[in-house]
Amino acid sequence: MNEKDGTKNRLIQFDLLRILAIFFMMLLHIAGSNWDWTAVDSFEWNTFNVYDSIARCCVPIFVMISGMFFLGDDRSESIGYIYKKRIPRLVIAYFFWSSLYSLYVNLILQNDSGVELKKQIVIDILNGHYHLWFVPMMIGLYMVVPFLKKICSDKKTEEYYIILMLVFTFGLNVLKLIPQSDIFVYGILANFNLYMVLGYTGYFVIGHYINTYPVKCRTEKLFYVLGGVSVVLTIIATAIISKKNGYPTQTFYGYLMPNVLGMAVAVYIFFKKRVSKWKFSERMKKIIVKISQISFGMYLIHDFFIILFSKYLNITTMSFNAIISVPFITICVFALSMFVVYLLSKIPYVNKYII
Repeated sequence: MNEKDGTKNRLIQFDLLRILAIFFMMLLHIAGSNWDWTAVDSFEWNTFNVYDSIARCCVPIFVMISGMFFLGDDRSESIGYIYKKRIPRLVIAYFFWSSLYSLYVNLILQNDSGVELKKQIVIDILNGHYHLWFVPMMIGLYMVVPFLKKICSDKKTEEYYIILMLVFTFGLNVLKLIPQSDIFVYGILANFNLYMVLGYTGYFVIGHYINTYPVKCRTEKLFYVLGGVSVVLTIIATAIISKKNGYPTQTFYGYLMPNVLGMAVAVYIFFKKRVSKWKFSERMKKIIVKISQISFGMYLIHDFFIILFSKYLNITTMSFNAIISVPFITICVFALSMFVVYLLSKIPYVNKYII
């Protein structure tokens, strides 16, 4: 099923899931805006930690949805097509928005890094604004789509790939937390050099696998429990290790940690199994589809509005009760991003290459 099909043929549950993921991503960035600078034993920091922990599944969800569409599409895309059509769009969008953020930060906000202004602008354009890291990562996934489609064409091979990924990506990240494990993790296991199953390709493949093969009721419930435990574990473990260190510590926030995987899979399965049964009016479907279609542009532009609130309106997560400030600012940023990107989507070429 192609994600660009008309409303009747679309998987509305995944459009909704994409919208939830973009909202969570904004929630994560806003909750984290003062996370590093707040005392770990304060009410504010603990509130930020709860919101941030809940929203950690956003990036894995994006990748899983992309994997479901790209690896599940029966149409064969040649390597040439990927490099001529798929990747250029992401490259253009990346450098356009990276340039805007770099010029804005260095010329308007007057970022003083001690580096010559012109040089700093170029460096920031190449490195990208903090949230744009997602784009090069997706480009990397696009590059290996032809290989992954071959792997996913056979269920046993796909399951074997997932097992290797769970062991050498998520498993090793857990082992690294164990004291004195360096010799084992960075020595013997590192010599396997199984780079093929590292990184975000695992989420890409898992998204396809869960959508392709049925999930039994008992397995579904098990993953819901696992997801709930993962959320609680992320909140508590982050609080404990941060207080022990005396400063905010993001160890359990890692997207390649098992607790984040547990959250993402639980949410993904819920939308596949439960939300897919929800009934929506045709008008509501059109609204959902439209927001889903412009969600990438919302992701690209949203930090301008976060800057607007903090730098110009002087409204931050510390301005009032954090329980209210974080979701309030998130809703405002979400709405503004959606409105502006919707208007931009009406402009030819901008809709195709920029957002």
